[in-house]
Amino acid sequence: MEQANFRYVKLNASDLHEVGDDSFDIAISVGMLEHIRPRERLLAAIGETQRVARRYCFVVPHKYAFLEPHFFLPLFAVWPGWLKSFLIKRFTLGTQQRQPSGEWQRINWLSRREWQALFADPNLLITNHWYGPLMQYFLIFGGDLRPSPAERASRRKLADFSSE
Repeated sequence: MEQANFRYVKLNASDLHEVGDDSFDIAISVGMLEHIRPRERLLAAIGETQRVARRYCFVVPHKYAFLEPHFFLPLFAVWPGWLKSFLIKRFTLGTQQRQPSGEWQRINWLSRREWQALFADPNLLITNHWYGPLMQYFLIFGGDLRPSPAERASRRKLADFSSE
């Protein structure tokens, strides 16, 4: 996809070696982290995002959301593994597709404390967000949350323009 002032690059989130440090002011990821396994790849994806972006926001499902957003069942994340496997192998649930092996894609259903433990960031902020009926997500914000000098100058210009 080519457009003016835009370059599309498809990369592996756990290996962004083509992207330089602090290349972006902000990185936003919606619905990605809960799918990255094993844990080493998940940690690498978080570390790479922290490396390439000054600030970041990850949106991940809340472990205790009443309606689980992948399988559309109440509190599905906390059901016993054997019951989840039984239902997934026999029924089509939500938006999840079985893998060619017949297995289902495991989801990282983590609590706020478990997500927090994955980030080495003194500025980390995790908040709850409701999306749609009965679904709940965590918003994970981190990095340097203060605006850069360039951003402050840009805001001043906008404020000056709007006051004219």
